[in-house]
Amino acid sequence: MLSRARLLGLNAALLAVALIAVNQNWFLGSVNQTEVVLTGGQAVPGLAAFLTLQVVFIAIAFYIRGWVVAVVSTLFAITNAWFAYFSLTKADNAPGALIDAGLVSKASGQMGNVAGLFELVNNPITSTSLFVAAIALSLLCLVNVTSVFVAPKWQLAKRAKNTKRTSETTFDLWDAQR
Repeated sequence: MLSRARLLGLNAALLAVALIAVNQNWFLGSVNQTEVVLTGGQAVPGLAAFLTLQVVFIAIAFYIRGWVVAVVSTLFAITNAWFAYFSLTKADNAPGALIDAGLVSKASGQMGNVAGLFELVNNPITSTSLFVAAIALSLLCLVNVTSVFVAPKWQLAKRAKNTKRTSETTFDLWDAQR
């Protein structure tokens, strides 16, 4: 059975990988000999903030009841799956992602004509960090689904009771054992 620490530790490790991948360059291209770079946080608005929210939840998940973790994990699983899908839909079209972010029009000085802007992007590259982020988000979704079924069985740790210390010294204990 997965313990609370193992499952939340796995969740935290996957969140770290996803956050690192989201803050890397996802799309690269050049417009009029100017390099245009789009990070994952710019390509998918709200993803970095959502992952940070999950990190905060993992930090407090040790101290809350299991059924609350299960309910929140359901929401996280759905949202992680949606962000993974949304990230992968952007992967096919690097020039489109650069144009949608407004970086091509800013670098070229042209506005409006989207079809003309596609021709301006030279050497469009989709980075592998996009796929690492999508895989990490998919694995996070699976871990969150596992949490939904495992977390309700978790017990809250009970505080240790304050024990009284005997006033006996080691000499008294020695004498008592004779």
